[in-house]
Amino acid sequence: MSYVTVPALLAGGLLIALIMCVVLRHQAQAARRRTELHRRCLDLLDPDLRSEAVATGILEVVAGIVQAPGYYLYLADDSGDFLLAGAKVSAKGIPVGPDYSGLVQGFPDYEPPLSLQPGRLAVTGPHLLTITLARKTGQTDGLIRLGPFLRRGRPSSLGLLEELAPVLAGVIAVPRAAATVRQEIAVSSSRARAHGAAARLAFSIEEVMATLVRLGLRLLRADTGLLVSLAGPTLKASVGTSGEPTEAALRQLLTLTPGSAPTTLAPGVQLALGLSGHVVAFGVGDDARLFYALPNPGPVGAHLRAGLATVTQHLSLVMRHDELYSRVSQSYLHALQGLVDVLDSREPHMVGHSRLVAKWAREIALELDLPAAEAARIHQAGLLHDVGMLALDEGILFKEGQLSDQERKAVQAHPDTGAAMLEGVPDGALLAPMVRFHHERWDGWGYPDRLRGEAIPLAARIIALAEVFVAKFSRRPYRPPLPFGRVLSDMANSGGSHFDPQVVQALLRRIELKQRLAPEGRSLEPCWELKQCPVSVKEACPAAASTTNCWRVARVLCRAHGDEDCSECMVWTELKTRPPGAR
Repeated sequence: MSYVTVPALLAGGLLIALIMCVVLRHQAQAARRRTELHRRCLDLLDPDLRSEAVATGILEVVAGIVQAPGYYLYLADDSGDFLLAGAKVSAKGIPVGPDYSGLVQGFPDYEPPLSLQPGRLAVTGPHLLTITLARKTGQTDGLIRLGPFLRRGRPSSLGLLEELAPVLAGVIAVPRAAATVRQEIAVSSSRARAHGAAARLAFSIEEVMATLVRLGLRLLRADTGLLVSLAGPTLKASVGTSGEPTEAALRQLLTLTPGSAPTTLAPGVQLALGLSGHVVAFGVGDDARLFYALPNPGPVGAHLRAGLATVTQHLSLVMRHDELYSRVSQSYLHALQGLVDVLDSREPHMVGHSRLVAKWAREIALELDLPAAEAARIHQAGLLHDVGMLALDEGILFKEGQLSDQERKAVQAHPDTGAAMLEGVPDGALLAPMVRFHHERWDGWGYPDRLRGEAIPLAARIIALAEVFVAKFSRRPYRPPLPFGRVLSDMANSGGSHFDPQVVQALLRRIELKQRLAPEGRSLEPCWELKQCPVSVKEACPAAASTTNCWRVARVLCRAHGDEDCSECMVWTELKTRPPGAR
């Protein structure tokens, strides 16, 4: 029987420990290398990077794993073929031809094929290795080819590249997905512009007149087109010129005979209108004249005169229907307002919401000493501030309970959608920015454009405050109404962060003024005014016929506009929290 000495045991233990240290060190180095490779792949997951930059980055990653004379990245196209997207050579200073010949030293005649078909990847001549870039779902996004190699064989580090292949496939997918989204955005934007142009043409007489004048300008290849009304005279449409002509210049133009041969403009007219060359005049019924400045003198052919006759006929028709266009525009806005009223009726606590926002937005505008016409526009924008909600899917619009993240993003698109619904209409074009930006915040954390401070239109800042003010003293599914005094405190504390501090102060001053003017012991206004109740509710409510405060009247219809009882209604809580001396 033999015995192992203690020194032998110690030596064996040390040897094992040494081997384990080497193994662990090797594993740690491999882990660090994998981490670094994944980090480099992560850097390529930038949607702003174009496909070419990502292809170059992928080949740089591959070159750090496997040493090869050349590297070639092929990406799958829609037909399933693989197209050469990038190439890299390990040696420097090698001239590369336009057909990719000369990429690899030692193979000056090698030309990587510009496309590969699945199942036909084998090539004659120099040996290449092919790595398939497939995601874990099995979808193949591309191929990486390494070589050419003089000898057949498998580099030892090829296993790591194969392990990394699914990650590289995911990297490839990002710029391609981003490119698809960019294309969809471009198509959507193009459609939106087309729809906006169609809406403007449908509702804006100015846009129709300008389009007709522009078509005539294209027919004649003229530099400038002017449509001048005989009344005044006034400029009705101007194409190709930036300056507003003076009345004297317009009168000089009107001395030209409509339909006459090209006539040299008088120097004064040239100076005032910025025109050059010659001018030709056409009559537009008995009400206006159409002028075009031509860069070169010469007769206007019969076919062009026929085309211009069509232009003038339609211009005359449009000008005679100016009042009709205005009525149609207003009818469109009134129709939208009616739809919003119905939208506000879907829940008791939402009844009168848009009318309340409009009421307080107008009050703030007047307190800021804005002109009456501007305050009226802000009031109308307040009525329509949520019109974009009409475009939401009914499943979202009438959903009970919490919205998902995707549904919330859809809801947050309503300011942009609402603005698009308005900006094609002349009377709505001024309202569109007020609607688009009414969810922006003074501190820049709003949406849709993260505007901040005075970059947000003043009207939108006013509507933003009015909406939150109304929401706070109204019932919501997740909380009862806040007492009016608490609402005022919240508003005062949010100036400079959520809201424009000057707009906040204007609201507080307006309420203080109304409280001073209110009869002692009475609400600020009748409850149906303060709550903007629908006419049907007002007419059915006993409080409307009473001369006392509504809470002293039996059988009032508080629940019809979302209040469970008088104790939570802002009509009551305002009086109870009114400062002493203002009651």
